[in-house]
Amino acid sequence: MSLRKPKDKELESYIENHIEEAIEKEWIQVYLQTNIRGLSKRVCGAEALSRWIDPVYGMISPGEFIPVLEKKRKIHLLDRYVMETICRELGEEEGEDSLSYLFR
Repeated sequence: MSLRKPKDKELESYIENHIEEAIEKEWIQVYLQTNIRGLSKRVCGAEALSRWIDPVYGMISPGEFIPVLEKKRKIHLLDRYVMETICRELGEEEGEDSLSYLFR
């Protein structure tokens, strides 16, 4: 697969015009990264990370797509997708309260 090297305006337009498709086709991957307290070595929180793996451009950095979505007032689409994805994944933990397994 040959990936294209974008020009700034071309990539910005692509991101703006393909965010819905990227969400629908799950080109945006969501990861939950735990935060661990240094002294106790216990999990004290978590943050959601997004990565856009695109069939045309390959990996589109969050440093590229997040500012475009904010500028174009479409960041709510990503926010909602991330929240729904994390909630669904946490809810699938068998026999667990959605967040309790993070804070043992």
